[in-house]
Amino acid sequence: MMSFIKQSQCYAATHQDSTARLMNLIGAPLVLFSLLIFLGFIHIYVPRVIDIDCSEIAVLLLAIYYLRLQWALALFTLPILVLLVWIANLFSYQGPNAWGIWSFFIIGFIGVVTVIVGYFIEGKRPTLKDTLCQFVITPLIIVATILFRAGLMKNLKDEINLDEKKHN
Repeated sequence: MMSFIKQSQCYAATHQDSTARLMNLIGAPLVLFSLLIFLGFIHIYVPRVIDIDCSEIAVLLLAIYYLRLQWALALFTLPILVLLVWIANLFSYQGPNAWGIWSFFIIGFIGVVTVIVGYFIEGKRPTLKDTLCQFVITPLIIVATILFRAGLMKNLKDEINLDEKKHN
């Protein structure tokens, strides 16, 4: 597993243009949100034992991954993920009805187009492998960016910048 520092450096190297970076920071969470809506349609149900939807499982797996990558940053991200899955479940709790399905498609489409436009602004061609890897890490990077700008987690920011300078 590649460390958070390496992944954030790869992310920064891929997104040099500030507009392209902003497009990704908007588009990736929209895609994640739309996927959570879709996954909310799929339930694992055992009567009187468990009723859990796949969006909750996905957020749990994402939380475990984030905790393994950078636990302190993950603690700030987890409440946001919980809020996202809760809102997504508002779209999907009645099952795959017209409102939920159209929300999934429209939000997902806007997110994908935004990310692709960001790549074209950057002058790069999106690859599926890079896009998927960065898609997974983007929520953590968004929270890191906010915390860095607020003057928090200075050691992590310095470590990312120092390692980046070593490799350049």
